[in-house]
Amino acid sequence: MERTEFFETAVQQGFYGNEKTSLWGKKDNVRRFWEDIFTKLLLRPAVAQLLKEEPRLRVVDLGCGSGEGLDLLRHIPLGASPHEPSQNFLLNWPEIEIYDGVDLSSAMILQGQTNYANRDNAQFPVGDLSQGFPLTDRPPYHLYLSTYASLSHLTFPELEHLLCDIFKHAQEHAYVLIDVYGRWSPEWPVYWSASASKLEPYTMAYLYDQRQLDRESVEWFKVSYWTAAELESAVRRAAEKAGVRVNVSAMKDRSILVGRRS
Repeated sequence: MERTEFFETAVQQGFYGNEKTSLWGKKDNVRRFWEDIFTKLLLRPAVAQLLKEEPRLRVVDLGCGSGEGLDLLRHIPLGASPHEPSQNFLLNWPEIEIYDGVDLSSAMILQGQTNYANRDNAQFPVGDLSQGFPLTDRPPYHLYLSTYASLSHLTFPELEHLLCDIFKHAQEHAYVLIDVYGRWSPEWPVYWSASASKLEPYTMAYLYDQRQLDRESVEWFKVSYWTAAELESAVRRAAEKAGVRVNVSAMKDRSILVGRRS
């Protein structure tokens, strides 16, 4: 239970429902106007290419929370500007054959099922990613997705094992997009000299109203912080073990100079 108890509490406090953006909370202005847009634009080329090859896409979201990846996928802008007030998005419900959102937290899974209760093509199975890819009995997916550093909850060997399983499961021309905490982020210089592969503390205190936050009661948990070279090496090793050829098409840094806790 120690791996999910913070998120059980966050769900109970309403942070993973369909809350609106504000100065505080999970969907604060940093999330809405920078992180979400960055991720949508990163997803756009892969989704556009897949839609040229397939009329409907199969997507698995690893560490999905309450359906975070699905919300991003459904709001990828078509226009040149991500701020265009348009309802014309790249990927709409008819183009989604199946979305499987996997998470270890039963509270997250229940919240995802609640958020998308009217969508038969959105499913939320429970799965422990630290043990590898949990949906090996399902048909291959076109997109293996993980957003907002969910996979940083895994150790270095666990993530490499998961990637190996994914590469074995995927068919040719599938895309894998993952997001992890970068060790060189300007938000945490204390970790710049940290030992590679060692889990270090992290907190999501930014969820709470800073005017009312009791900092002594903030909960911390440990996550992995990666360099680009370490992550690419893990991908290469996993591909070699899986016996497949993998092309690392892009590695992006979403760091911002002033973080939520500054």
